[in-house]
Amino acid sequence: MSARVLATDLKGHKLPILIAITRGSTHEYLENCNEDGSFRSPVYPDDCIINVPQKRVVYINAYDNGVVRVCATRVVADTYGGKNRLACIRVEWQEGQFDE
Repeated sequence: MSARVLATDLKGHKLPILIAITRGSTHEYLENCNEDGSFRSPVYPDDCIINVPQKRVVYINAYDNGVVRVCATRVVADTYGGKNRLACIRVEWQEGQFDE
């Protein structure tokens, strides 16, 4: 099951969060949630929506003159790397991650 948040501030509702829940690969249904993300559903009783941070990956081409280029895929990094590329570095993180 996956869900996407459509609204978080519905006016005049006891359940102000509106989500679209995917059922199978072709159907969605709408559900209202409490401010804490909990909801009652006949299909998924006692469920709660939870924010799952998305994992992101980029590839960084590094050059000897200090220039770096960020690419969305390894194929793009390799295609445009050029002969002066020193390294191609894979960087993976989750949304909201901040390292010290």
